[in-house]
Amino acid sequence: FVECDRQGDQLAHLRQQLADGTGLGSDDLTGDFEVRFKGESSVGSAVLREWIDLAGTEAFLPAQHRLLVSHDNQRSFFPDPLAPFVNAKWRQDYALLGRLVGVALYHHASLNLPLHPHLYRLVLAENRPWEVTPADLLDVDPDLYKNKIKWILEHDLELLGFDLDHTDLLHDPPARDPAAPSTSGAATEPDGAALSTPPSSLSRSSSMQSVQSEDSWHSASSMQFAGDEAEEPHELDPLPPLVSPADILPGDAEAVHAPLRQFDPFDSRVALVADGAGLEVTEENKRRYVDALVQWRLFSSMAPQVEALLQGLDAVVPAELRRQMAAMLTPAELSMLVCGLPTIDVGDWESNTEYTQGLTAASQEVAWFWNVVRRWDADQEKGQTQLADLLQFVTGSRRVPVGGFSQLQGFNGGRHKFTIARGRHLSASSLLTAHACICTLDLPPYPDLDTTSRKMELSLTWGTRRFDETAGRPLQPDDP
Repeated sequence: FVECDRQGDQLAHLRQQLADGTGLGSDDLTGDFEVRFKGESSVGSAVLREWIDLAGTEAFLPAQHRLLVSHDNQRSFFPDPLAPFVNAKWRQDYALLGRLVGVALYHHASLNLPLHPHLYRLVLAENRPWEVTPADLLDVDPDLYKNKIKWILEHDLELLGFDLDHTDLLHDPPARDPAAPSTSGAATEPDGAALSTPPSSLSRSSSMQSVQSEDSWHSASSMQFAGDEAEEPHELDPLPPLVSPADILPGDAEAVHAPLRQFDPFDSRVALVADGAGLEVTEENKRRYVDALVQWRLFSSMAPQVEALLQGLDAVVPAELRRQMAAMLTPAELSMLVCGLPTIDVGDWESNTEYTQGLTAASQEVAWFWNVVRRWDADQEKGQTQLADLLQFVTGSRRVPVGGFSQLQGFNGGRHKFTIARGRHLSASSLLTAHACICTLDLPPYPDLDTTSRKMELSLTWGTRRFDETAGRPLQPDDP
């Protein structure tokens, strides 16, 4: 059982559940999983689906949690390479993410947290790397491949205009303030990231001498998991400008609100090979640099995080079952199975809708309803968001399951088509109401298209904040 406060810190809630052995932290996650939102009376499948979405987006996506990053404008996400170095609870957090993915799979809920298929390929491969080429980076980070990797491979490095060493930024830096003074001597890499040559003293630091090849990042992460006796630091030292496996935190701090380690947002780097900061990339060794960079980006940068995610996933989807899945599913198929379809197809929605309580597809109020929905769909800027709001209002989930609307989930994971019912108990002044566990919308008898449009928008503004028989925020003085 989980009681969730919508307004609270969702990551802290999940961390507390793991510490207490309750909710998502329970030993057995394969039975009934009841969720109730604080101050709301409803329970059921739709409440669980909405909580899964809320937990996914509010706990793991905020940038300040340093857990997930995106290379395609939030369409998909990867583990943050910086997480094991700055997040004192990173191991527990990724285990929680694995548990959440498992619960979503078990309950046939579409998780509104689209993890990239490459991450699911790592899951199906039990975190073991496979043979890759530089072109494989195109699917993971197309900008990096086109603007940097491909450029380096196809051009003489003398054209670069500045020195490049065998290191990589731990994360994409924030945009610099154009009003701020420029960094003396700073240049720009082909991918647009600022490159600051490390001081000569840094290339001779003790931490530099401990940097190993890219393969050792996998073994180093395993040692972190095996070690349960590491003393938890009360205060974290700032992250050094150049990191090695030795700088990875244990990731199991006791405090629910563990602070993040301080780091330089513009120049936190990792050596790709031994003494990487002191090894210049030349025309002769540039292929070695590219290969090391590709290995880091595709495997080593997320190996510890995936290992922790797998530990969490074990609570619902054990390794033997994952091996069976690997034989039947591609990574892209598994991604869609967990997260559903990336966009909402209104044509598929309408063709898989049923009508009841006297309504038919030819009813005037039904025609007005779909007119509004298609108008939203045509809005390139916010149309998909409005459609997702409507879908969440009626089903509890913001994403359509793989297979489309014919596979919509209702009570206890059973299939239930989207249904529009005549709201006989409602008046023309009423807002929409929904029975989300059976994917049914009660449509009031609105007199015209304009009223239908206005009431639908108001319903989504007020009615997606709570699950209750009297859901919605209090009426405001300026509300129509």
